[in-house]
Amino acid sequence: TVYQRMSDAPPPPGASASSAIPASAFARPAPRARAVREHEALAPLSSEAEREHAYRVPARCILAERDMAAWEQSPAYAAFTGFLVLLNEAVKSKPALSEAVVNRDHWSQPVVAVVQQLERLSALIDEIPPLQQASRFGNKAYREWNARVVEGAVDAMNELLKEASLAQKEAAAVEIAEYWKLSFGNEVRIDYGTGHEACFVAWMCCLYRVGFFGDTSRDLLVVVVFRRYLELMRKLQRTYMLEPAGSHGV
Repeated sequence: TVYQRMSDAPPPPGASASSAIPASAFARPAPRARAVREHEALAPLSSEAEREHAYRVPARCILAERDMAAWEQSPAYAAFTGFLVLLNEAVKSKPALSEAVVNRDHWSQPVVAVVQQLERLSALIDEIPPLQQASRFGNKAYREWNARVVEGAVDAMNELLKEASLAQKEAAAVEIAEYWKLSFGNEVRIDYGTGHEACFVAWMCCLYRVGFFGDTSRDLLVVVVFRRYLELMRKLQRTYMLEPAGSHGV
């Protein structure tokens, strides 16, 4: 599931997200134009722009295949794919394990703060043991874990942003928290897949856009932050036996 704002203004009452965008917007731009657009979409907000930015809770806009074309032309898509390219370029020819990866003294404070949040979620797993149940997969204790994560998401984001130079910290925390909530599996199906990983990357992209990571070396976002996220997800899968997302045709 992808939650993204497809434009700064909502569509008129009664109109779908795709119908609010003119047909000319669906033409794919030339590669160079697309690269420029992605670079502009990725630029962290200036202090003035952040002060005037209208934060709001993300809404689900991709409801059918026809909505994909509008999504692919949106600023959010340009920012998301551009961020993926940026991270990919940052780790080319870099070792997966190095002194900078294993030694926290080499991490920036934002990276330390994010890893601490992930470690808290890992400790929460230890507090909620799996239930004894007939089914081997999809342990229902996961739902309690997920509920605790969702319940504390906004507070966790407020703590994360407390040292950030943002004019609207509380509003930013509410918006960014939605991506955090969706990054750790589905509480109904008790499954996990690449869509949840995409939500976590979108969450990192949001933090990058508001300038949270500052001058942090970008490779650390992959070899430390995303690596720690995957380690957490493996622990979740082993403990609660989360099923692969889509294994039942969802």
